[in-house]
Amino acid sequence: MFSPAGVPAISCNFKISYDLKSLIHLAQSIECELLAEGVERPEEVLFLKEHSCTVFQGYYYNKPLQIKDFEEKCILKSSLLP
Repeated sequence: MFSPAGVPAISCNFKISYDLKSLIHLAQSIECELLAEGVERPEEVLFLKEHSCTVFQGYYYNKPLQIKDFEEKCILKSSLLP
């Protein structure tokens, strides 16, 4: 798995945007699964999707959780699904 060090202010900085596109391309060219961390805004999700990055994590989706809260929210509820 390849994980760039967060997704900072993509739309505000051309150099960051260019660097992230290059990192995404590099990961894809060596067939690494890519995880974008630090996704906080909808425009960051859009940018990443437009450049074929489809796995994200960050405050846009959820704040960090304690183990107990994660289990209740993600594991226990999903085990109740048919």
